[in-house]
Amino acid sequence: MLAPPKLPIPIDAMPQALRRFADPKGPAAARMMAARGMVPVKGGDLVMLLVQLTADPDAGVSKSAGDTLRELPEGVLLPACNEALHPAVFHEVALRFSKNDDVLERLAQNHAVADATIAAISLHCPERITEIIAVNQQRLLGAPQIIEALYKNRHTRMSTADRLIELAARHKIELTGIPMFEELKKAIQGQLIPEASDKPLPSDELFSKALAEDADTDAIDVDAVEGTEEMKEVVIGQSVGLPRVEELSFDSQVAQFFGQGADLDQHPAAEHGDGREGTQENSHAHLTMAIIGSSGGIAAPPFRPRLTAQASVPLPQPATNG
Repeated sequence: MLAPPKLPIPIDAMPQALRRFADPKGPAAARMMAARGMVPVKGGDLVMLLVQLTADPDAGVSKSAGDTLRELPEGVLLPACNEALHPAVFHEVALRFSKNDDVLERLAQNHAVADATIAAISLHCPERITEIIAVNQQRLLGAPQIIEALYKNRHTRMSTADRLIELAARHKIELTGIPMFEELKKAIQGQLIPEASDKPLPSDELFSKALAEDADTDAIDVDAVEGTEEMKEVVIGQSVGLPRVEELSFDSQVAQFFGQGADLDQHPAAEHGDGREGTQENSHAHLTMAIIGSSGGIAAPPFRPRLTAQASVPLPQPATNG
């Protein structure tokens, strides 16, 4: 199990010049000035200092640091994402800027970022960032939970998901976080798995189109006689008690993925409106799905709907199981 890096950073791991502002035992006035960005610190050091102060025991200091961090110019924040800062800094930045694709793209390519942070990003990032993460085989093989996270991300291309399953199978890695993994391995045996490409394959585009169309048209049942509307509730995966990733806020997705019982919505950043709110606009919470492999074979896990049965485009039929 991957362990996310935690704040606060040990004070002796902070640069010497930052310690007098970051030490919780230091003067509160100095920490508050630093939290407001009123100290002579720049670039990556400033980002590191502000992130550290978001975990300050003084609630006022913590909130001010979070506000200042959120308002940092991109000319400061983005270059810092390329530096070799403490992993806990990058993990917090990934959480607080979870909808800033420029931040996530830089973090995805930074070797100083912890595997746990890449796994958290992989749960929700857009397609272009899933492709960046998916080609780093060394990291994937060293931390298979990243493969699991990418597989559960609705933005990951179908061809990329198949390639990830094949990679794990070839290296004899068991993806225990993916239900039916053994069946998925069998489904790809003997199949030609496409190499990574700059553009989606036709099958990827077909899946995306079908998923987008079904999200709008199949979420509600309308009673033809009474004219009442009811949300559809027959969703693959409910019978085994697995919540769908798309129903949860990003905080809750990360907490669930890393096996943390607490809802991270209580995190100080949650109230700041800084891009960490829930992802309900992308939810398929009420979509009735038949989930099948991109090759028309074995059913995929409940976290990853493959293709929908009610789509307006021709789809292969789901395989029958006994």
